Amino acid sequence: MLFARRSRFRKLEKYLERKVFRSFPLSANTCTLLAVVSSLTFLFLCYLKRFSAAVFFLFFSFLLDIVDGMVARAKREASDAGAYIDTVADRVVEIAVFAGLYFAGLDKLLLLLSLSSSLMVTYVKAAAYEKLKVSVKGGLMERAERCAFLVIIFITRSNMLLLLFFILSSSSALYRFVRALSSRKR
Repeated sequence: MLFARRSRFRKLEKYLERKVFRSFPLSANTCTLLAVVSSLTFLFLCYLKRFSAAVFFLFFSFLLDIVDGMVARAKREASDAGAYIDTVADRVVEIAVFAGLYFAGLDKLLLLLSLSSSLMVTYVKAAAYEKLKVSVKGGLMERAERCAFLVIIFITRSNMLLLLFFILSSSSALYRFVRALSSRKR
């Protein structure tokens, strides 16, 4: 959903790439690695029931997820290998966040269903490209929306919001699935 409106933020993104991230002291892959470490720290703090401290690492992990791509473009480090590392790291972060939500006391079945639907949004996109040679994007719950939603769920610890997350993520995965099948080359 936000991806469709990305052009509105392109000027700001280009400015940040030029003025901030070109001289950023860390590489894009280092930012990606720090996002993973931050998410694992979040998970550990949730295990210890230190939720006030954990929320900082949750925000930091998602912030680094946004920054790593801008750093790669600004420093001309963008590569297929970097994109692959970022994609795998994103899934590690996602799983760590859901595990942290488990320790925060949310409903176990809803967590399992929500994690599965969230992973399916990404998997359907990857499978469409690999198997059908079709690029699909869109749906209500792309990566940015899922990250923001997970932060809200963690802060509120609401099973109702988790249920809504599951429904919206599932609808996004289904949307991409149908879109891939309908736009494949015959």
